[in-house]
Amino acid sequence: MNGSKGPVMITAPTPRIGSPGFNNPAVASYDPTGLRSSMTATWAALDKALESEKPDHLPAPDWYNDRDEIARECERKGIPLVIGKRRMNAPDSYNKLKW
Repeated sequence: MNGSKGPVMITAPTPRIGSPGFNNPAVASYDPTGLRSSMTATWAALDKALESEKPDHLPAPDWYNDRDEIARECERKGIPLVIGKRRMNAPDSYNKLKW
């Protein structure tokens, strides 16, 4: 953040302040984690639930497997390397159409 005395860096993480959790037996009967009610949810339970759903893959764009072919084509044409591939079939007048 910039202020009148120069840039200020916020180094400390924002503390998690909230309810320590209210162990309501009625909620525990249908949700043992307590995450279905804001009064019974805790930060630890939320972190555990998010960690279990964390993705374990690294998605790649459609053109990634064709990257060597794209590089060879650009080199053959003598143009700078273009990342990506156009997949849209549109008429030449696409940008001139009025909606």
